[in-house]
Amino acid sequence: MRIETAAEFEREIWPGTTKPGHEGLRLDFKRQLSSAREAAIDVAAFANGEGGTILYGVEEGLGPDGYKVASGLFAIDVDGTKAQLEAALDVWLPAEQRPEIYPIATAGQGVLVVRIRASTRLVAVRAESHKAEGLVFVGRNNHGKYYMGADEVERRIQGYAARAMRLRVQEFLDHGGGGHVPGEPIALRVYYGRRQKEPAGQPQNLVPHEWEGGCTLVAASEWSAALRLKLRDGLSKEYAAEIPYELVTLAWWQPTPGVPHPGRPAILVDAYLAKPSERAEVVEVTPLLGR
Repeated sequence: MRIETAAEFEREIWPGTTKPGHEGLRLDFKRQLSSAREAAIDVAAFANGEGGTILYGVEEGLGPDGYKVASGLFAIDVDGTKAQLEAALDVWLPAEQRPEIYPIATAGQGVLVVRIRASTRLVAVRAESHKAEGLVFVGRNNHGKYYMGADEVERRIQGYAARAMRLRVQEFLDHGGGGHVPGEPIALRVYYGRRQKEPAGQPQNLVPHEWEGGCTLVAASEWSAALRLKLRDGLSKEYAAEIPYELVTLAWWQPTPGVPHPGRPAILVDAYLAKPSERAEVVEVTPLLGR
């Protein structure tokens, strides 16, 4: 949810009992900044999740459906809170993890908006004591932030490349392009290939082939290890396909005649895509040898 203006805040958030915005995976309400380190932990949790927005100066309460909604506005020193938050992030978070921070004015009050992008790398928060060495890792789900265990930290570190590609593909669905309506299935160009033998000691080249017949990107979810596609053949018959993110080696906007800027999204898959037999409905995805 993007909150950049007072009009968007009033349309999506306030008053909470009549608006769709409620706390969850990508949205959090804060009455005020009470702890510098806790503020940094909140930012890290969103960065390690799906990204999202924190709103300072907003009271929370339970809505009719049981979700936490904006129940009121709390007067804060917007400029002072912004300065405190920036200082907190400088102390507790790595330098590359900085969100957008800006104020909006609504109903005679100032609200501080903090927009955090999902990070392709795992973001750590420094140990509570400046003298103690160590890091903590936090994530976020629909119930709020949580501290990661060692197993999840290891899994996240090992899977950072696949996460980076998933976040890139997710942008296709979130922001669209080429006349696409965000949130709807989107037309996608899919290239796959076979490896070409090179002299000993030289890297192998990938010779791409475009899937003929067309493709629709259905979902790119954090809860799945693969993106879901619908592929069509020359007779417009549809097949399902799930491609692990680790096999997607490139994603980009490809200029396409007749399609508005930035063009049509495209991906390169490091696998064979085999059209199924007449009775089958799922495309076979086989990783290339020597990956």
